[in-house]
Formats: sequence, C-alpha cells, structure tokens
Amino acid sequence: MAKLKEDLKILIVDDSIETINVMRLFLKNKGLKNVLHCEDGETGASIIEREYKDLKPVQVIFLDLNMPTMSGYDFLEQIRSNPNYDDVLIIITTAEDNKDKVSEVVKNKVDGYLLKPLTADKIFSKIVDSVKKARRLA
Repeated sequence: MAKLKEDLKILIVDDSIETINVMRLFLKNKGLKNVLHCEDGETGASIIEREYKDLKPVQVIFLDLNMPTMSGYDFLEQIRSNPNYDDVLIIITTAEDNKDKVSEVVKNKVDGYLLKPLTADKIFSKIVDSVKKARRLA
C-alpha cells in the first residue's frame, strides 16, 4: 500500500459527528494525524481561510454535500472560485447517489467521490488515488 506524508493536513466537513469520528479514527490508524473537522460548510470555509493565512494550508478536504448553514455544494463553489485553494484536493463523501447531482459535483472540479458508508480502505485508497493524479502531497 502506498504511503503518504504523515503531516498531510486534512479537513473533514460533515454534519454527522459519528462520521467525523469514524473518519478520524480510520485516518489515524493509517498514520494520518493532522486532521481538522467541522460540522458545516461555513465553518469549513473559515478553517480553510485561517489555515491558509497561517501558512499551514489544508491539503485534502473530505466534504459531505448535504449539510446545514452552508451546503457542500455552496462550499465547493466558494472554495473552487478562489485561486488560493486551487491545489486543495476535495473528495466528496456522501450518501447522495443521484447521478444528476454526482455529475454536478464532478463538473465543479472534485478530486474524488465516495459513497457512504465509508471504510478505512476506501478512504485511504481515494486519498492515494487523488494524490497520484495530482502528483503532489505524497
């Protein structure tokens, strides 16, 4: 199995604390411990901005689509419209399996898509695949 830098900074944006906790455990077990999290897109956008300004940018985002305050769709649009965040890998993690919505997400420059329920191997494999495609962060 491929190896990633242990200091890879990851942000989980999901309104389910259970999903956040499971993902954090999966990532920790794979040696990835630099994991931030929040429960809505608005807070996620603030974290992205803060970390960028502190010169410690988030490198990978796991993003749920259906959340309160700011949806994953709106979050994705906001992040992808800012050239400062062009190098951030975004992986959608959702229970949404509507093909039209998936198409909408793909055209908005996501780096991967995972349907819930998630497993440790699915999460890690998607990070590795996305990093390989982007040829960075490994």
